[in-house]
Amino acid sequence: MNKKIITIMACIAIILPLLLAIAMNSEIFSKALGDANGWLGFWGGYLGAIIGAITVFVLTMLQVSIQRQLHKETLDAQIKLNRDTLKESDLRQRQLTMANLRINKIENIIQTIIILNSLNMERYSILFRWNEIKKEIKSIKKDYKRAKTNNKYAEIFNSQMPKHALSNKSFNVKRKIIRRKRIKYNDLILVNEALNISLKELDEIQQKETMKHSEIIACSAKIKAESFLVDLDSGLDEFRIYQNSVIDLFCDKIEQSDTTNFLVLLENSKEETRVKVNDAIRLCQSKLTREVNEFTK
Repeated sequence: MNKKIITIMACIAIILPLLLAIAMNSEIFSKALGDANGWLGFWGGYLGAIIGAITVFVLTMLQVSIQRQLHKETLDAQIKLNRDTLKESDLRQRQLTMANLRINKIENIIQTIIILNSLNMERYSILFRWNEIKKEIKSIKKDYKRAKTNNKYAEIFNSQMPKHALSNKSFNVKRKIIRRKRIKYNDLILVNEALNISLKELDEIQQKETMKHSEIIACSAKIKAESFLVDLDSGLDEFRIYQNSVIDLFCDKIEQSDTTNFLVLLENSKEETRVKVNDAIRLCQSKLTREVNEFTK
């Protein structure tokens, strides 16, 4: 743009005097008043004023163009700076949002682990009661068998022994056996009722245990899903594997009605569960501390 203007002005400066010289030699100027020097002075002043005006105009336009270019560059630099600042701010905001999300997730995992521990303790109480009822049923079945046997003796005693045999030696022996065991005819019914009550309670306890271990499985699955989002899944896998192994262990015991070393296994599992829960919570708290430090940078 600037080179084009300079070229035009240079051409005007060269051509204009030539055109003026040619024009002054024409017939029109021969009839005009005044001599050549006068006309040269006139044209010099006239054309000088025009050239001066054009020069001022060109310089003004150049100055405006330069100012406009400077303003554009300044504005572009400011826009770029603002854009970079906004990008950094947006990036920081997204980082803070993600950090806050991770912090909430870790806090939720800790709460879920605490709930899971409570469910485990409730299940252990249910399992302890299950073991007691199984022992009671076993004892009642022995009493039932004994009562049934002695009831048979009582029937024999009442039906087969005539009144005149009261002094009979064998009769007295049987009567002593019955009296020593303190079993009456109605005891068989009572023992049977006690057995039915215990079996009913056992069924209710097993239903409670099934519901409780289903809740434990749901909590464990929730921990797995949320720990994956905060890079804790590998660290909490050991805890979850232990939970599943304990569930399977006692489910098998109940399914097989196996009470062998039941209380020992129960106490060991309770203690080991406390240790695993504390380890899992410490792991989550360590991760939470790192996230909070990152969040507050």
